[in-house]
Amino acid sequence: MHLADIDYQALSKRSWLHDRRTDVKVISTLLVLIAVLAAQSLTILVVILCFLFTALISSKLSVKAILQFSFYPLFFSSIFISVLWSTNPTLGLISLLKALSSAWLMVTLVATTAYVDLFATLSKVLPALLVDLFLFTYRSFFILLEKVSDLMKVIRLRGGYNPYHPIRNIKNFSSALALLFIRAFEMNDRMYQIYSLRGYTGKLPLREEAKPWMLSDFTLIMFSLILMIGAML
Repeated sequence: MHLADIDYQALSKRSWLHDRRTDVKVISTLLVLIAVLAAQSLTILVVILCFLFTALISSKLSVKAILQFSFYPLFFSSIFISVLWSTNPTLGLISLLKALSSAWLMVTLVATTAYVDLFATLSKVLPALLVDLFLFTYRSFFILLEKVSDLMKVIRLRGGYNPYHPIRNIKNFSSALALLFIRAFEMNDRMYQIYSLRGYTGKLPLREEAKPWMLSDFTLIMFSLILMIGAML
């Protein structure tokens, strides 16, 4: 799923989670994230995963998209989880569920909230410059992720990947990452010039869509709070 797909999901679709206040979703996300980090029980983590999966499905996100988002945290944490699994399978499984829960949690937030509303809410409690950095990083991350995908396709099409030559594969992927780093640096410089020409002075004007408090907002916060307390007990 690309950045455009996430923006479309957040802006064009409607569900009970889309209609919640942005600050409510941010608070609930923080509470559930604390629950995920504090949980040492498989039961609690399974309950959290079921809650997040239900939230993702009810927000009209396809199962295919959920599986795509699940791949990234599992891939990057696979080595750490493998080491834990070899010494303590239970601890390895807990780490696996925590990585998956954290990914689904953030997907739930960004796929049901317009990124402008999200960063406008964060600007109320964080310095303006820090919020701007988050905003730029958010967009740049998905742009770079798409470039990584394109580079992998180029390497495969030109015969740079062969499962029987791992050393050559590592060299080719290392060269691709070096090229990606150079492109990221160039993109950063170009983005700075664009915003400077458009009058950027250290703060982007962000406005959040005002929504009234509803019973569903309080229910979501209370349920998230119960999850956090249950994970910490």
